[in-house]
Amino acid sequence: MNAGSNQTSTASCSFSVLSTPDLNAAFLPPSPAGEDLATYAHLPLLATVFLARKPRCAAFIATAPSVLAHVHTLIATQDLDTRVLILDGTAPFPPSAEPIDLLHLDATRIEDSASVLEWLKPHLAPDAVLLLHGTETAAGSPLWKSLTAKGVHFLFPHEEGLGIVAPLSTPPALHPLLGPEGIRLDPSALGRLRARCAQLGLFWAKTARLNANDAQQTALRQQQHALELSLTETRLALSNTEERAALGTHHAAAAHTDASPEIARLKVELALANSHIATVQQNLSATRDWIATTTRTIDEHNQHLTTFRQELASQNEETQTIGPHSATRGESFPAFSPDAPAGQQPKPFLSSR
Repeated sequence: MNAGSNQTSTASCSFSVLSTPDLNAAFLPPSPAGEDLATYAHLPLLATVFLARKPRCAAFIATAPSVLAHVHTLIATQDLDTRVLILDGTAPFPPSAEPIDLLHLDATRIEDSASVLEWLKPHLAPDAVLLLHGTETAAGSPLWKSLTAKGVHFLFPHEEGLGIVAPLSTPPALHPLLGPEGIRLDPSALGRLRARCAQLGLFWAKTARLNANDAQQTALRQQQHALELSLTETRLALSNTEERAALGTHHAAAAHTDASPEIARLKVELALANSHIATVQQNLSATRDWIATTTRTIDEHNQHLTTFRQELASQNEETQTIGPHSATRGESFPAFSPDAPAGQQPKPFLSSR
């Protein structure tokens, strides 16, 4: 009777553990908001720490979009009064912000994470908790070793690693992880916690990878459909162009056939016109030769006429010289004029000798 009662009590306790609202944060599905799938494995542990700490002010430096989306979903679903600061390490710290209760720093996405952390130290609450992403990488390992050299810490080494540490004092809500001996969970319990967070986180990471692959496949199918549609439109346009080209060729051939008699007639007329032009050019050449010959003949006649006039002018001078002597003897000789009638020309002077 007692054994059965103990079994019932154990089963009831198991169901109570699985049904407790405290597990809501760990089982909260992540949002597909980023391509950095390594961070998805850390989300159950991060959400559990966030819900346990219930920070008034949470700061995030170089944090992946998937983590930020998950935190905003967690705040909305768990009715948390948390102010989220997204810092880059260069802009001044918001003057109205309260001291930071929870700080998440991604050492894989920032060059000098140690300097940034040093810059934020004055703004940390006394019981602030730090979550460092990238403890298993070359970028984050040195900082993690310096932070955990003297303090209690909790390491989740899966994927790129997530480390949890309280730089100053541990808040009571995180004593099971970071508290002193006797309050902190024993190593076996911490091992179970780490393993179960890893199983759930890896499930979310695989789910995120599947969702990312599905999204890529959907995008590829959409691109393929768009390419097929564009190819179909191109083929239709090419077909229409070929039809129009064939129709234009047919019309051109028909027009050429209809115009053949007219073209033949015009060719005959053109040949006749070319022949007439050739004949006219030959006649024009002969006319130019005749004009040149006639011009030379006229020039020669003009030269002879000029010579004759000069000789005639010389004879008139001689006649005028002889005239006075003849007048004393009662003789007169009229001057020769080329314009006088032939019967009235004077007879040549003959010497008495």
